[in-house]
Amino acid sequence: MTKLPSATMEPRREKQLSAKARKAIKPPSIKAALAAPSNPLMAQFVRDMAVAGHGEGTQATYLAAVQQFINSTWTSPEQATEAQLQSYLIGLRERDVAGETFRVQRFALQFLFQNTLARDWALFKKN
Repeated sequence: MTKLPSATMEPRREKQLSAKARKAIKPPSIKAALAAPSNPLMAQFVRDMAVAGHGEGTQATYLAAVQQFINSTWTSPEQATEAQLQSYLIGLRERDVAGETFRVQRFALQFLFQNTLARDWALFKKN
């Protein structure tokens, strides 16, 4: 039979990281990632999101969503068609991604295509 530790035993202390150590392992700031977008379209996309009042977290999430679209379709947003975007979104649904993941993807791409690229597609219209 195993003996349980008594309540009088001193709890194990976790090592505390110094402020310098925490800073060293902290990922780069979102501002740094957003400050130098990969191309002029993404730079305009970031500016449009800032003007619309989107916070840094939303901007980073939307940039990641657009990058995922580009990586999945091998198509630049400037060349993408409404049918390609619709196929991509349907593919997300068919893969049964979480509802919130789908919404983020959809709204990020909708913002890019409507606001930055000025595409007036039926895909984004409410019925």
